[in-house]
Amino acid sequence: MADSFFKKENNKKKAVLKKQKALRKLERKTNNLKGKGFQSMIIYVDEHGHFTSMAAESRTVKESHQKILPKEPKIRSAPGKN
Repeated sequence: MADSFFKKENNKKKAVLKKQKALRKLERKTNNLKGKGFQSMIIYVDEHGHFTSMAAESRTVKESHQKILPKEPKIRSAPGKN
């Protein structure tokens, strides 16, 4: 038996949708960002607080030659005593 007109139209619609789905699948596969690696996920912050993709140059810290003394704790009076 021959297929009716509506069955033919439905089959055409299904074929078109199948092609579109295959194209979307291929596009997702080519633009996939998974598995790019840890290095591509790292972001750096410069001295002004802006995000950059490149690491800042290593800087040397100037050390002061002063002797650092620990602070002496303050003695507080007991509560209620003046």
